[in-house]
Amino acid sequence: MKRLALSILAASVAVVAVAQTGAAPASPAAPGSIAIINSQRLALESAPGKEAYGRLKKISDGKKDELDRVEKEARDLVQKLNDQGQSMPPDKREALEKQADDKQKAWKRMQEDAQKDLQEAERKEMGSLEGRIGPIVKDYFKEKRFAVV
Repeated sequence: MKRLALSILAASVAVVAVAQTGAAPASPAAPGSIAIINSQRLALESAPGKEAYGRLKKISDGKKDELDRVEKEARDLVQKLNDQGQSMPPDKREALEKQADDKQKAWKRMQEDAQKDLQEAERKEMGSLEGRIGPIVKDYFKEKRFAVV
């Protein structure tokens, strides 16, 4: 479903990009003509698509940095436990074990939350992009009289 929506969106972006560059055919297509579009390429190379992917990358990079920080903290706690755990008093060792376990659980939760947040941001960006270019694409194909794209 997501691939289909992305393909449709990419096709829309492609048509807008072609329409903006003037690379469209000079005459309308024959009624009932079929057009084939590399929607992924057009979505990645169009200005609105690049903007949307840039915003998504910024969000993704922020989430990755945060996850990396928490993962490092968890690894450091486990390493400390491995290095010093045997020489620690039992109560301090148990507290450190709990702290390491809690940090690992928090990291896993953060991963899941980040994935959900990124999916939601992608859905919003693609919806916004589709809303911007959908009418232009529709008019373009109508004007060129393509039956199937």
